[in-house]
Amino acid sequence: MSEHLHFDPATMDPRAVYRLLVGSVVPRPIGWASTASGAGVANLAPFSFFTVVCVAPPMISLTIMRKADGSEKHTLKNARATGDFCFNVVTLPVWKQMVDSANGFPEDDSEFSETGLTPIPGLRVRAPRVKEAPIHFECRLERVIELGPKRQALMIGEVVHIDVDPGVMTDGYMTCASSIRSAASTASSMRRSVTSSSARSTTAVRASAVLTPRLQEGPHDHALLLPHIVRCRRQ
Repeated sequence: MSEHLHFDPATMDPRAVYRLLVGSVVPRPIGWASTASGAGVANLAPFSFFTVVCVAPPMISLTIMRKADGSEKHTLKNARATGDFCFNVVTLPVWKQMVDSANGFPEDDSEFSETGLTPIPGLRVRAPRVKEAPIHFECRLERVIELGPKRQALMIGEVVHIDVDPGVMTDGYMTCASSIRSAASTASSMRRSVTSSSARSTTAVRASAVLTPRLQEGPHDHALLLPHIVRCRRQ
């Protein structure tokens, strides 16, 4: 066995620390956080830094970086203003819309309109759901914890309603997470698609996305999208 490499995060470039973290804590399914602004504009942004943090009551969390100027991103700003958000699980059929939704759209523009995704009303919260996503977690904002000198936000929401497409559930168990496989060929085709579309789409130009996913297979085309590395500007 070769000798392990040693790293001191305190002396490293933050980008190198990021690569170590996201390349080691895998797989991480990508999800969309949907919110509504005070003016009623529906916002949508993809996140891979999210997880379950509590079961009784059910809670999930997502980590939200600040903008380069230190201001809050739209997701956090809207959740603070309305007190709720919805988390929608992203699957393979909508991976292109996921990448496009990471573009830095102005606050008054809706990512739903820009990407062609369909907003549907939340049942217990003000935030909309993504119709094309098979799983929705409607959340009431529980708390926001600001961490580190850059005040990165750990946003925790209590899940007050769960909406599931029956095609991803069998006998009370989720089936979209039944197996994981490497998807190098699919990842390669995704990267080529993103690169080739740069001349006619904002995907590669504005999002600067490099997508190297793994796929989690499931029935009815509901394959979870799992990132190895995703670099983009999230709102």
